[in-house]
Amino acid sequence: MAKKTLLLLALVLMNNVMLFAQSKNLPLVKKSFRRRHVTYLPCPNDWVSYKGSPSCYKVPRRLTNSWFDARKSCIAMGSDLVKISSDQENDFVALLAHSYFPVTTHLIYQAAWIGLISDTKRIFSWVDATKLAGQFTNWHKGEPNNAVKNEDCAVIYIDSRKTWNDVPCKWVKIPYICEKERA
Repeated sequence: MAKKTLLLLALVLMNNVMLFAQSKNLPLVKKSFRRRHVTYLPCPNDWVSYKGSPSCYKVPRRLTNSWFDARKSCIAMGSDLVKISSDQENDFVALLAHSYFPVTTHLIYQAAWIGLISDTKRIFSWVDATKLAGQFTNWHKGEPNNAVKNEDCAVIYIDSRKTWNDVPCKWVKIPYICEKERA
């Protein structure tokens, strides 16, 4: 009888056990064997996220007219420019940037730098080298169009459109959105 009780107790404990794992490629996560879901840890101070996202986001208060400077700033914070992979994430980052820089601010364009850049053949890729082809996109109607030539970088409109546009990598001073995995 004692063996059955110990075995039952062991099974109960195993079903309620929480596993914390960290690897180079995976965020620190808490897995429940019982519920088969992943709960991500909170974001660091000054970073935010939305339910179910494995990432943390930040809109620095500094504006820049250079996509490359925006990227350097994100990298210095242990992140990179945002890679948008869903409609939900697209809406979230547009609204996040808009909350820091609403229409009433001095921005010439209601836009923010995102992590898209094109190569010499005008093929857009994310900062992690993922080609945009076959991925989620949200280009504004008629974009990307390379209208003024050398429109090799991308922005997201942070007004009600929440769509993307290709622009020169040195443009006007606008905000940018950084993203990093939850740690």
